[in-house]
Amino acid sequence: MWNMAIVGPGGIDSPIKDFRPMPQFTLPKPRNKRRHPLVETVTSTSLKTSKLDIVNENDDLKENELKVSVLRTIMADTRTLLPVKQVCNYKLQQFHELQLSNASLSTDQYINISNKIKNEETKVVIENKSVGSQCENLNYDYSKMDVRESIRIFRESQSDHTVSFVNDMDILLLLIPGVKEIMLENRSRVCELLSIPTVLPPFINQNMNLIHPEENKNSQQIYSHNQDIIPSPTRYIQECLDPLNNDLLDTQEVNPNNTVEPNKPSPSQRKEIQILEKIEETFSALNFILPQQVVDEDERHHINSMVISVSRLMSRADDSLVHEFRMMFQNIRFEEDIIEGSTHLVMMNTQGRVCQSRSLRYAFAIARHCEIIGRTWMEHCVERRKVISTESYTITSPSNGSIPAWLLSKRSTKPLFANKKFYLPTSFSDSHLVPREKLLELISICGGIHVTKIWELHPSDSYIIFAPDSNEKDAARRFEGDTKIPVLQADWLLDSISEFRLVSPVDIYRICKK
Repeated sequence: MWNMAIVGPGGIDSPIKDFRPMPQFTLPKPRNKRRHPLVETVTSTSLKTSKLDIVNENDDLKENELKVSVLRTIMADTRTLLPVKQVCNYKLQQFHELQLSNASLSTDQYINISNKIKNEETKVVIENKSVGSQCENLNYDYSKMDVRESIRIFRESQSDHTVSFVNDMDILLLLIPGVKEIMLENRSRVCELLSIPTVLPPFINQNMNLIHPEENKNSQQIYSHNQDIIPSPTRYIQECLDPLNNDLLDTQEVNPNNTVEPNKPSPSQRKEIQILEKIEETFSALNFILPQQVVDEDERHHINSMVISVSRLMSRADDSLVHEFRMMFQNIRFEEDIIEGSTHLVMMNTQGRVCQSRSLRYAFAIARHCEIIGRTWMEHCVERRKVISTESYTITSPSNGSIPAWLLSKRSTKPLFANKKFYLPTSFSDSHLVPREKLLELISICGGIHVTKIWELHPSDSYIIFAPDSNEKDAARRFEGDTKIPVLQADWLLDSISEFRLVSPVDIYRICKK
């Protein structure tokens, strides 16, 4: 029964009807020929135009404009590859070739287009020698850029024009329009680079002699030592102007027949007043005379030489404070770790001027003779918007009457671990909390000697250091039995540096306590 074959409706020989639906396919429609090409290739000898374009009465004008645009395209492509004069000649040569290839261009149209190209020559010179075009050209050799050559070429190009530039600085500002704003924004740096003197002129000091002869010596000493920083000159200029007016009044009282009009100085006095006013305007333009921003030279040098690190940030408030401080005082250098040359460490977990918990960064700060200050100093600097003295914010010692460890480190002339030898077994001295390399670096900074052979140790001046919180009693017992030297945890090393003294007794740090 199950082996019976399926039979069609017409008998055994009739085919079986396929009831599956016929697929409905549609052939794609043929694409029409593109009317306009996607890319129109234009060479210097021929201009290709689509044959399907409608020809109208303005074809000649459009064709001429297209030639000019082609010339500008050629000019833009070759501007960074050829010198300026060659580019201009190349541009005219390309246009002549185009004109010869197309006889339909009239003479008047040829002259007009030629004049347009010649008038653009000066613009090409400026654009090609400007900073913008040089920055766009990646293959340009910046060491060969000559500003004076650019100014000379510009003068030659402007020789036929009525406008003449007497000063080279005017041409430079024209070639590089943004340089004036940059110089104004960084005028203090410009004066520093150009070594512009900011001391008062001699005749002002002479007038100050007449006003305060007893203070003149001190003022001269200040100016001789602080050539870059001066007090506000407005006060001194006013003091110089006052005696002139007083002398004028005295002269009018003594000589009633004086021909000088009241309240008007003599010609010589008027000339000197004009000079003083000019000086005051100059100082005001340079923005040097704000007394609130005048900083002592030593203090400025101190600020610029500060290299600050901060302890671990405990909260978002700490992160926000550090970020605001760095944005406000960008002259101060920040380092994540205490490096050679670091000057300050700001502890973010202080309570007043006492730091209860210490860290590896704290030990590095003392080892490198850094000044350790509290978080309050950074807060007050941000509030007052100026870098204040750190004297009132330094970390003090937890024990009353003792000198802080960072101050002992700065005053000490002898390294803490001088002539001391340390042996750190590789298998027992490494930890993810305090890596072995950091311990070796601390030992080296503090003048200690790291030995790699255990027989180089001596019981009187040697230490065997295991990792912090190490509990390898069996290994420590074997080392002590062979060398007669106590095996200490690395906490003793860190505490000795943090207090800048060899902590004793060492029994509390021994792994095999008696």
